[in-house]
Amino acid sequence: MIATFVLLFGIVSAIFVIQAGFRALDTARNTTLAAQVLQSEMERIRLLPWSTSVSEIGPARPSISTLGNEEVNLRDLFPAGPTTDNLVRRFTMTRAVSDAPGRDGEMKIITLTITWRGIDGIQHTRSSTTRYAKHGLYDYYYTRAAPAS
Repeated sequence: MIATFVLLFGIVSAIFVIQAGFRALDTARNTTLAAQVLQSEMERIRLLPWSTSVSEIGPARPSISTLGNEEVNLRDLFPAGPTTDNLVRRFTMTRAVSDAPGRDGEMKIITLTITWRGIDGIQHTRSSTTRYAKHGLYDYYYTRAAPAS
């Protein structure tokens, strides 16, 4: 009877440990994928000229100089296929664009936020923020006069 109890306790404990391991693996995998999606979109935005639309999704979308939040359509960022379909089902990404304080419309702050729900039902969020200057950060920091304090 005692041996059966010890064996049963060991099996039940192993099942709980395996479940916790799967949750941790799912969180790690999705966090890595979310970071890659955020980095990919940030690099795409950094390559855009100032006058180009941030999203390049269509004429109805706001330009880089427009303030506000918008949802990013992940289907437009990645090639069509089952991997993209899985990505779109799992993740939601939004972009917020605001003026950098004291920069007179020459610099924007862009924040990308990506959210997803893990296999345990918990919602996870990661975000990334960058500054986007009209003439590039190099030109802005090294050739323009610093604003008065």
